[in-house]
Amino acid sequence: MPLIYVVEQPDSPIEIVSVDLHGTSLEITDNDFTAQFTVQSCANYKVRNRSDRDVAAFDLELLVGGAPNRVHSSSPLVSGQTGEIKACPGIETGTAASKSPISFLVSVVSADLKDCFYRPSLRIPHSLGVKPDW
Repeated sequence: MPLIYVVEQPDSPIEIVSVDLHGTSLEITDNDFTAQFTVQSCANYKVRNRSDRDVAAFDLELLVGGAPNRVHSSSPLVSGQTGEIKACPGIETGTAASKSPISFLVSVVSADLKDCFYRPSLRIPHSLGVKPDW
């Protein structure tokens, strides 16, 4: 099971090309029923506009054991352009079921296409053991 999983979103105008979590730390305290975790996150995302339209802004999400960290980019990307976004949103704490794997899920939350907002679909395999809060 991968520690970092980029959610497949073939309908998203923004493609996540790579994620560098250098500077991120994960501390887990496990007991019989729950695992308490603390994440100090820093992420460097490389993205590409794979659509045929300009994207005015977009939001990405790093989900760790149910605790989301969102990053907003207001830097426009023209069709085919790549860009990098760095975010250090701070410390998140949470609880996960004991013996469940804790993964970092990365996805595109939304995109502003100038004339409309777009929210791509999410395809999260059950095998990752993630329980989305929606």
